[in-house]
Amino acid sequence: DVVQNGNAAILEERSLAIHMLKTAVPAGTLARMGALVGKGTERQIEAMGLYFESVGIAFQIMDDVLNLRGLYSKDADKMKKGTALKRLGEDIVEGKVTMPVCKAMAKLKTVEERRKLWDTIRAKPQDQVVVDSVIAELEGLGAIEECIEQADTIVNEAWADLDSVIPDSFAKMMLRSFGWFVIERCG
Repeated sequence: DVVQNGNAAILEERSLAIHMLKTAVPAGTLARMGALVGKGTERQIEAMGLYFESVGIAFQIMDDVLNLRGLYSKDADKMKKGTALKRLGEDIVEGKVTMPVCKAMAKLKTVEERRKLWDTIRAKPQDQVVVDSVIAELEGLGAIEECIEQADTIVNEAWADLDSVIPDSFAKMMLRSFGWFVIERCG
């Protein structure tokens, strides 16, 4: 369906559902338990849970981004070929439909363009030249950048809610820093 009509909403919905089950729900549940034990109000408990769910979703989205842009031990390594801490495009090699792929499918104009991207990823390409061309296409479409913006928005909206219900403290500052870390680890 997505290849034919370009409506990637269902694809993105499914990807987000996987992210929820994989990371967001466990993180949110544990955060709620901690807030409950810490004698938070119902509103604080729920806001804490939603914040950690949002950080969990953002973490998974940013993991998709890191898979395409790389994770480096230091900024200087970004300029050197072959210094990423793991192989770029591993998800493409494994044929995974990640959030950047969902975004790209929505941005591609024609059935032929969507079919080409879909078939390339589905073929689980092992040739790094092919993988790099898919990454370049995702970059060129703005799909990767859109993922970063989405992760940032998800965390910042949840933070705004949590910020309004918990008092200023060192712990609050650490909670905020954790959210920033998750969305800035590609920076």
